[in-house]
Amino acid sequence: TQQENAVAAAEVADRFSAVKAVIVQREPGGVAPMLEAKIIEAAEVTIQRRAGEAAVEMQKALLELNQLMGRRADEPLQVRRTEFPSPKSAELVSLLNRAAADNYDLRVRRAELEQQGLKVSLAQNERYPTFTVGPSVSHERAGDRETVIGLSLSMPLPVWDNGQAAVTASQARRMQAEASLQTTMREVERQITEAWLLLGTQQKRLDGWKPDSLESFAEAARLADRHYRLGAVPLSTYLEMQDKYLEATEAINATRLEVLRAALDLEQLVGTSAP
Repeated sequence: TQQENAVAAAEVADRFSAVKAVIVQREPGGVAPMLEAKIIEAAEVTIQRRAGEAAVEMQKALLELNQLMGRRADEPLQVRRTEFPSPKSAELVSLLNRAAADNYDLRVRRAELEQQGLKVSLAQNERYPTFTVGPSVSHERAGDRETVIGLSLSMPLPVWDNGQAAVTASQARRMQAEASLQTTMREVERQITEAWLLLGTQQKRLDGWKPDSLESFAEAARLADRHYRLGAVPLSTYLEMQDKYLEATEAINATRLEVLRAALDLEQLVGTSAP
């Protein structure tokens, strides 16, 4: 996306630079040619700024890609556009049901809740003192050999400690785990609904545009440039066409990116691959 935006902005900036020479070569007819040249020059400055911003964003993305692939950050890299198939979103209820079972965060919260439940059971079991009863045998030799056989009873002290404090603390942690699970569930539902609505809205907008919209806008911008050089198109139309070409390129690419991001967010939130 950033590559295409940068290429389009650089194309228009070069076009403005070249057309200034055409204005200078025209037959002077007062102040109009000079003003047209200044208008073109001012528009060129603005477009060059947009081209520079697009180039910077493109370089940031390329640097990150190089690092993710284990390459040097400044190693040359060019990304070839991949046409992803239009994502088909399932019904919202189906996505929420699948997320309730497979979402990673929810599974972690359930595991934590089960762990806290086990700790409560252990704490309740440890409320009662453990008595140990068993035989004991001892041998002593002091002139005569003496053997003592008896029964031993052992218990923890103090006897009155019933472990209620540990049980209460464990139950409080379990309640916190339950609250955390409910909070995470609501957050996941909100994120899924938001991504689902965004995907449907932007996909409908993208489907409403013609597949060759970008190419048609680019051709219209080139056509306006040729006819302006011949004097058949006024300056206002020429500038408007170049500006709208860039805006349309950025808008279509941004919409494509939002659709892809929303689809990937849904896949991650649901916890399974998209159908």
